[in-house]
This record gives sequence, structure tokens and C-alpha cells, in this order.
Amino acid sequence: MVNTIRHQLKQKGINNEWSDIVRIMNTQKIVTTTMDNEYEQQIVIRQCSEPTEPVRKIYTALQYKPKPFTRKKSVAPAGSQKNRKPDYA
Repeated sequence: MVNTIRHQLKQKGINNEWSDIVRIMNTQKIVTTTMDNEYEQQIVIRQCSEPTEPVRKIYTALQYKPKPFTRKKSVAPAGSQKNRKPDYA
């Protein structure tokens, strides 16, 4: 898989080492905000940070979206979200 990704990037003029690609891509984060409301419900909001220009360049070269997913919001009874798997996994 690593070789396939590096080959695709080299075809687009991106010749970074794999460790550099991983470091660059790790600058984009997923932020999860959790809060309880007055109805004893837990509100969870997940969103991606804006990609930096080097991240956007890699996404474009690989023909991926600049954000892995759009903003997600869920509301559930308080405490029911603790063992829930993330939607992106």
C-alpha cells in the first residue's frame, strides 16, 4: 500500500519520503466536542480541521477529498456515547 501511494505521488511530482508524508498528513486533526444538555442528553460533534496546503496537495494528487468526512453531530442519552465506535473507523 505504501509503495502504491508513493508511486501515485511521484507521478504527480511529490517525491517525499514516507515518514515526511505521514508527518505532513498528521497535521490534519479530527476534533471531538462532547457536552451534556439540560435534558440529560449527550451531544457529540466531530469535525476535521482545515487541511494545510501540503496536505491539500497530497489529497489532490491522490484524488481524495480534502476532508475525510463532513461535520457529524449526534444526540443520545447521557453516558450512552462512551463505548461507541467512531463513524469514520
